[in-house]
Amino acid sequence: MSFRQRLSLDGQWQFQFDAANCSMQAEVPATGPWRAAIVPLPWQAQFDDLRHSSGTGWYRRTFSFDAQPTGAVILHFGAVDYHAAVWVNGQKVGDHEGGYLPFEFEVGAYLRVGENELVVRAIDPSNNRNCWPDFPFSEVPHGKQSWYGPIGGIWQSVWIETRSTVHFHSLRLTPNAITGALEIAAQFHGIPSRAAQVQVRITGPDGAEVTQSTLARLCTLTS
Repeated sequence: MSFRQRLSLDGQWQFQFDAANCSMQAEVPATGPWRAAIVPLPWQAQFDDLRHSSGTGWYRRTFSFDAQPTGAVILHFGAVDYHAAVWVNGQKVGDHEGGYLPFEFEVGAYLRVGENELVVRAIDPSNNRNCWPDFPFSEVPHGKQSWYGPIGGIWQSVWIETRSTVHFHSLRLTPNAITGALEIAAQFHGIPSRAAQVQVRITGPDGAEVTQSTLARLCTLTS
């Protein structure tokens, strides 16, 4: 049984492109034309005038909560190319560098009952080292899609997810082919109680139980 509830934030957002913005400290633009953009989709793929444009793209949208959540509230991004900064209700919640991996932030403390505003600054750098000294285009990882031109912005799905206060943050399984052993490393968000246990049950391809055990130690994620 899943206790997680998900609110998709895909669909229409407002978008503003700022080709001249090279500042990592820039705040949300107060002026300038906003236009409708679809998430997830690179800005180069949906605007003819930005087909080959690198720079800074601003995204914003609103979403609503009927009641204050009681557990953890996670804002999840499938991928943003290349550097992302995120604000919720005017408060910055974090940054992420890397255009191909998912990332998330715990945002419960920033939310309010009713309408909330989400803003994302997505930097798709050019090779101008004066503008982007920390990650010029030629020094960041790229797939072969970069051969066809720049791909920038929120190009994978975005959602808000409510989870229990204590939940799995990561789970790593390391098998040993020689001994037949399986090492399990679990990391938690939140602080499990002293009596908390994680029961592990392993089944074979036929569904029959192979073994079961209890994790010897629980690790808690610290922010």
